Amino acid sequence: MATRTTRETVTFMKPFILGDFDEVLAPGSYVVDTDEDLLQGLSFDAYVRVLTIIQLPDKSGNTLLSRALTIDPHELDAALMRDRESSEQLALDGPSCERKTQLTGTQPSSAVGLAMKAAVGNEGLMADAQ
Repeated sequence: MATRTTRETVTFMKPFILGDFDEVLAPGSYVVDTDEDLLQGLSFDAYVRVLTIIQLPDKSGNTLLSRALTIDPHELDAALMRDRESSEQLALDGPSCERKTQLTGTQPSSAVGLAMKAAVGNEGLMADAQ
């Protein structure tokens, strides 16, 4: 059976926990390897995920050493979603209130403002601001 491995880098903005792993992991970028097996007997290529591993720094802090943790990819997705949601909420509740009052401003400068700008268009925001 043919196996392919894909490698991606995921980034967490806040400390996080994966599944039943009892260690709180630091914010940062992590390499994730996923192995998939080719399904035989089909008229097209299809793969099934068989293994997902995240590379973790060694507890000692030695950058030459690392640990590999087999994880459930759904737990990784859930951790990334929690991180994204908490980061977005922190940005909305943080010291910059521009995101909540952007409709009265002249030029959007936040991610929310840019999304509004894309949805409404430059002309619509500029007309409202004048």
